[in-house]
Amino acid sequence: MKTVCASCTAVDYENPILSSKNKKPLWLDKIDYVSNFIENHSSFSIYKPLKYDQRIELNLGKSHAGKKILYWGANPSNSLHIKGAKDAYNGFENRGVSKIDSDGKVKVYLQCPQPYKTTKKGSHKEETFYRHFHFVFSNKQGDKWSTQLRTQIMICEKDYKQLMCELDSGTSVIINALPSQYYAQDHIPNSYNLYNDTLKNMSYKETIDWFTYVVKLHYPVIYRQIQMNSLKIEEVPIICYCAHKDCDAGYKTVIELLKKGFVRVDEYKGGMKEYNNRTLSRR
Repeated sequence: MKTVCASCTAVDYENPILSSKNKKPLWLDKIDYVSNFIENHSSFSIYKPLKYDQRIELNLGKSHAGKKILYWGANPSNSLHIKGAKDAYNGFENRGVSKIDSDGKVKVYLQCPQPYKTTKKGSHKEETFYRHFHFVFSNKQGDKWSTQLRTQIMICEKDYKQLMCELDSGTSVIINALPSQYYAQDHIPNSYNLYNDTLKNMSYKETIDWFTYVVKLHYPVIYRQIQMNSLKIEEVPIICYCAHKDCDAGYKTVIELLKKGFVRVDEYKGGMKEYNNRTLSRR
């Protein structure tokens, strides 16, 4: 089973997990850029990236109320190419500091972090990891950062404009996550049907074969990269959607794809309702 990050101690697709110093990946072997970043980050003032397109809320528990967190992710990228970890983080520019409220909740603001590849400790093979971000707690006094890393998988939300760009470029596989009878009635053009219950019952090989077939037929830009061995099918960008913002079929399909090892799976929460409303208004 794929881990969330190279140093992660467990697998959880929805909640933060701990990282281990004993599992430090190859890119941190000679110089621990992450530890240096934390140690040199002397500011405890609240801030967020000037440009951010993702806002998520974490429930870290009331025991951490009043503390601050320093969080960071890899830089955003629209390229199909998967970078190495050092190049993806590029100086830890995609970062912020937030304060945990009295209920133990905290908001994180980031640009959608790109997935990256690195080599786990004890391995000789590079591996591509999910979109994710890391964070550390401050102490109660708010003047020192913990060295214990925590990691959260990032499911990026795409807006209508981003969806249309991906449809035009053909660089993301667009998945309608509704049952087939609803897909037959209406769907976003050039999107393909994969209901989450169907996906749940598919084996890993069946899922790989399904996506390979769809990409080969309908996504020549992506398929060319796969043929050149520049991209694996599990690294293909995917955007899932369903009926509207209150529909959870898209999210469930995202989770199922993550469980099967796909590392770059996003969601268009506006769904068919927003797409139809926005598209009609443009005519």
